[in-house]
Amino acid sequence: MDRQDHVTEPYVLIMLEEVAELGALDVVGTALALGRGYGLKLYLIAQDLSQLETAWGNRSKTLVANCAIRIASAPNDVATAELLSKMCGTMTVRHTVRNYSGSRLSALLPHTMTSEQDTQRPLLTPDEAMRLPGPRKTDAGAILEPGNLLVFVSGRAPIYGVQPLYFRDRTFLRRASIAPPPMPLPVPESDAAEAHICA
Repeated sequence: MDRQDHVTEPYVLIMLEEVAELGALDVVGTALALGRGYGLKLYLIAQDLSQLETAWGNRSKTLVANCAIRIASAPNDVATAELLSKMCGTMTVRHTVRNYSGSRLSALLPHTMTSEQDTQRPLLTPDEAMRLPGPRKTDAGAILEPGNLLVFVSGRAPIYGVQPLYFRDRTFLRRASIAPPPMPLPVPESDAAEAHICA
């Protein structure tokens, strides 16, 4: 039995930039919840969480929760930065604590106690999230160097990554150069009526 590599099911990718400006469209929420089973993938782009909350209200949390992959660059909103910090989780930091007793003027301190303590700190603090390096661009807007991103995949540890530039990757560049399929021209109503009568 021959094994075929890189076989994927066909799907339709729908990219919606500034999704908050479209308002609370029920079809977007439905497509996120059920679209995967019908071959739909949605890529929603928003500036920050406050935009989504303004447009969607309390349903914005459900909208974000239904996204299997969330990608974030440096936010300008403190609430969004705090959420990204919480999503990254915490790390354990070990530091040494030394206590000295006795006369400070003596050559040898008679009593020195050293202990190690484990404390927790956010893996990424909100201010660190807001200072994520962005892409470096020319005055004309051309990207010279990629920026950094946070990638959250459901059930996986967060990823601190570098933004991929498709025009520097042969695979992505080849995919981007594929022409879209030709669209059939609409049939005028008069021609369609004549064809129906002739049939």
